[in-house]
Amino acid sequence: MSSSTQKGFSIIELIVAMTVFVTISSVLLINYNSINHRLTLDTLVHQVAQWTRETQVSAMSVRSHSGGFFQGYGLHFDQASTTDFVFFADLPSGISKQYDPIPGGQACGDAGVECTKVVTMNKGVKIDRICGFVPSPAVPTYQGTCPSNFDQLDSLDVVFTRPNPDAEITGKIMGVPLSYGNVVVTIRSVTGYERSVNIWTTGQVTVQ
Repeated sequence: MSSSTQKGFSIIELIVAMTVFVTISSVLLINYNSINHRLTLDTLVHQVAQWTRETQVSAMSVRSHSGGFFQGYGLHFDQASTTDFVFFADLPSGISKQYDPIPGGQACGDAGVECTKVVTMNKGVKIDRICGFVPSPAVPTYQGTCPSNFDQLDSLDVVFTRPNPDAEITGKIMGVPLSYGNVVVTIRSVTGYERSVNIWTTGQVTVQ
């Protein structure tokens, strides 16, 4: 005579196995979302740095804009519009060193309009703060959430003008323009991760 024994999962073992599977899947999903947000932020912050370089190259090469050739090009950041920034031609020929908003009835790229391109950030990434360095022993005009010895700026213009490869950095606080030696643009993801672009008047650009 012979006998055989069949074995299988009990309901308790099945519940335990499913619980372990769900827990591991949840951890992997959370980590994936975290990594995805970090990669998105890294990509966008490097794009801002790359646009700064592109601005410098456009000025040095006297890039054409709306049918004309101009010596000055810049980037404009504004806390009133934290999901985008503007690449612009400083008209006429790099005189003002500041961005002039688009006149009513016209669009970015039109003849006589400084705006060349509006660069939009996506996936919840936005400009969190703009901080201009104030050398010691000067006192910051408005520190806000910026580190000590930094002004928190309402807007920022970084302009390069041929033939000088250096940048003109102008920040505004309550409409008053001020010059800075370097500035830090901090970009934040929807989950709270932060990266910063550091720009100096020497033309140096770094990402932190």
